[in-house]
Amino acid sequence: MRLLPLVIMSMALALDGCAVSEHWAKRGATDQDFHADLSGCEALAAQAYPYLEKTTQFGNVHARNRASCTQSGVFLTCTGTGADLAPPTTIAYDANAGKRQELVRSCMQGKGWQLAR
Repeated sequence: MRLLPLVIMSMALALDGCAVSEHWAKRGATDQDFHADLSGCEALAAQAYPYLEKTTQFGNVHARNRASCTQSGVFLTCTGTGADLAPPTTIAYDANAGKRQELVRSCMQGKGWQLAR
């Protein structure tokens, strides 16, 4: 029973090492300075690269077979009952999201902030 807390602590420390966390740092800056600079950079990025919805499709139209199966002992008997057509999957995304992130990053660096781990 004494080993359980030690095992849990070891696992937590091992998992903590897997997560890489980045944060903005600037010598002498306050949280208020950070939030003001970040808000300004985000507003600039939103103006330069507004939300731009695009769509993309994954997969092709394909047939999904429908089958009905029954088991009798070790034997499995299946019969087909037709097929459905499955359309490709369509998703919407913001095509400018990456450009906004890049502009926020360069803007913050221009204000003296650095990404730290």
